[in-house]
Amino acid sequence: MVEATTTSGNSSFLSTSSINSLVTVAMSGRSKQVAALNTRKGDLDLLKGILTDVNTKLGGLNTVAQQLAGQDDNYKLGSARTVIASDTAVINAAAGAGAATGSYDFAVTALAKAQSIRGKHFDDVEAALNLSGTFDLNGTSINIDETDTLTTIRDAINGAVYAEGKQVNAAIVDNHLVLSAAHTGLDYTLSGEDTSGTVLQDLDLFVGGVVQNQLQAAANAEFTVNTMSVSRSSNSSLSDVISGVTLNLTKVGESRLSISTDMNSATGKVNDFIAKFNDALGYIKTKTSTTKVASGNDSSANPTYQRAALAGDASMLTLRGDLYRAAMTRSSNGGLADIGIEFDSTTMELKISDSAKLSAALSGDFAQTSALLKDVATAVTDKLSPFVQSETGIMARRLADNEQRLTTFAAKIERADKDFKAESERVRSKYMGLQAQLLNLYNQQNEWLSIMSLNVTDTSA
Repeated sequence: MVEATTTSGNSSFLSTSSINSLVTVAMSGRSKQVAALNTRKGDLDLLKGILTDVNTKLGGLNTVAQQLAGQDDNYKLGSARTVIASDTAVINAAAGAGAATGSYDFAVTALAKAQSIRGKHFDDVEAALNLSGTFDLNGTSINIDETDTLTTIRDAINGAVYAEGKQVNAAIVDNHLVLSAAHTGLDYTLSGEDTSGTVLQDLDLFVGGVVQNQLQAAANAEFTVNTMSVSRSSNSSLSDVISGVTLNLTKVGESRLSISTDMNSATGKVNDFIAKFNDALGYIKTKTSTTKVASGNDSSANPTYQRAALAGDASMLTLRGDLYRAAMTRSSNGGLADIGIEFDSTTMELKISDSAKLSAALSGDFAQTSALLKDVATAVTDKLSPFVQSETGIMARRLADNEQRLTTFAAKIERADKDFKAESERVRSKYMGLQAQLLNLYNQQNEWLSIMSLNVTDTSA
């Protein structure tokens, strides 16, 4: 309701809120146009989210289907391996996809060790030793002066830069300087010699290049694999003993390694395919559906229908049907039902109807089962390929087109908002001008009435 401010006399003036109300009424048509643009942009934003979800779900299905179809160079069904050691205290291992299945008997007779030596005992490790000179340690020159303590000599050795494989670790144990090769094995021994002065000799580490007090000699790991003798400088990360297998030796003793196909991994990949297949097709079904909506208390009376964002989308409906038919593919290797995978008659989702049959197929004739899965997965990827190509696929093009339309509508809305604000100000100015004219007339009327009143008074006198 438009309100008025009443003054003395019979005239009235519009309040600011009343003028705003008049502007709102006058601009209602333009306001609806702006609202319609925003609604359309909101629809496009919603469609963008749905198309993005479809693209993501189809891409996920395509990835796992390519793996089962043998189209992924980084994956091969059944290539995962399980390694079991009869005595994990002696050896543990990990097998990669290239490892051959089989059993290997290990007998570890010696573990690899790093050489270590010690110097003489000092009463105070923080006192200056009054030793000076230069010595060579594993090919690196180290300089010592008279103010150095046993602690600073240790730090100098640890801070020196050594050639690869020549690194030395220094520590103080019970006031003795202890040097250890950073690597185990016969190839990584300690060497030291004074080049000026007698620092190494006074520390009782080396004299004339000869070790004075050896705590532990360098040693290789010695073991047999199926009675074949093997020697390595390290105990861990041994990847060159059995092809595709990484070994870690931890104790002298015997242990058998059994390497087999990891059927849990193969089953997991099949489950992954089923899950992504159902997820993608279920989502497409939901977004292409038309749902009957009841009206009033009687669900059959005057029904209306609610259409999902992709309802009637021919490409999505066709793809969904094609993927169902692809999953039903039967080749010379059989079909999914032969290995315990079927469509649920109610939900039309893929499911493992007989897990025992699937396990038997994977652990029995794996080659044929793998070929069967390859046939089905290839049929699926053939249908998905036109949709999921990164730049030229149907989904990529639709997303790009929708993005362009969003950009266009955003520009239209920006212009419409700007025009709406400008027009609103023009209308408001018009009403304010009329208000000013009315006020002016009112003031003139009052002035004229005052003059007339004075004239009447003079005449009476």
